[in-house]
Amino acid sequence: MEIVYYGNIIEGIFWIGISLIFFLSACKRREPHRLFCIYGGMVFLLSAGSDFYEAQTGAWWEPWWLILWNAGCGIGVGGIIFWYIKINGSWAATRAKLRQPVFRRKPPKQEDMKEQDK
Repeated sequence: MEIVYYGNIIEGIFWIGISLIFFLSACKRREPHRLFCIYGGMVFLLSAGSDFYEAQTGAWWEPWWLILWNAGCGIGVGGIIFWYIKINGSWAATRAKLRQPVFRRKPPKQEDMKEQDK
């Protein structure tokens, strides 16, 4: 029981850290990306809540609605992935962007940012 308890606590803290990354990056983004970051932060915050509850029960399937909560979190992560692909324009553009190391990515030009705001 202890390993399950501590494992879920550690996992919950991890998801809180991921949600903080999303929430903090929402402060620096413009409107379409800001909504994406807020959505991502909420999904991972809810995932953390389910892990803390799992730590109390010791099982992810009891009570019955906890499995629905976990399934909803999984669907939410799928929503994050699909929304990210939509932001990039296509699956091919997303793959090309993810192949580049983060430190080599060029920031968007000001003209491109103005066109996105329209």
